[in-house]
Amino acid sequence: MSIRNHLQLSLGILFLVSLGFSEISTVYCQVTTDKKLTSREIAQRTLPSTVSLAMGNAGSAEIKTGSGFFVAEDIVATNFHVIEGTSRGFAKIYGQTAVYEVLGFVAIDRKNDLVLLRIKGVRAKPLPLNNDNSAAVGDDVYAIGNPEGLEGTFSQGIVSSIRKSLNIDLLQISAPISHGSSGG
Repeated sequence: MSIRNHLQLSLGILFLVSLGFSEISTVYCQVTTDKKLTSREIAQRTLPSTVSLAMGNAGSAEIKTGSGFFVAEDIVATNFHVIEGTSRGFAKIYGQTAVYEVLGFVAIDRKNDLVLLRIKGVRAKPLPLNNDNSAAVGDDVYAIGNPEGLEGTFSQGIVSSIRKSLNIDLLQISAPISHGSSGG
């Protein structure tokens, strides 16, 4: 899959999820295998692709925080409201001490509260995404974010409902999502 197709797929998945939640969560879609992954295996595979974001403006002490995940080696997907009104920012990859500068945005979709950010000097592992529409009520889902600055919080839930809105399927999930997890 080309980077362009991967980014389009990523934005499409984020679009579907963002319509259902004010705080967006990554729903890790398992690639079809002979073996179902355990929660531990999913956490181990996804956490290295997630970041915490600190956004602000030069000369201001006010910081906006959020979460994000890599969709390409140097591209992070997050919510637009995490960066809105800011002029600079930094990303920290889960489990690492290095902090990377946010160079700017690659794409913005204000209507759906989505943005792709280019990160300077990093070559991270993109989060694998699945493009099938097989989600069903009762399926396990996982949310990864940085609520209240608590790095790499991994929560489990289920798909509690699938609703239609303007011919789009919205996934309602029970995994807890808190302030600071936006974009995770």
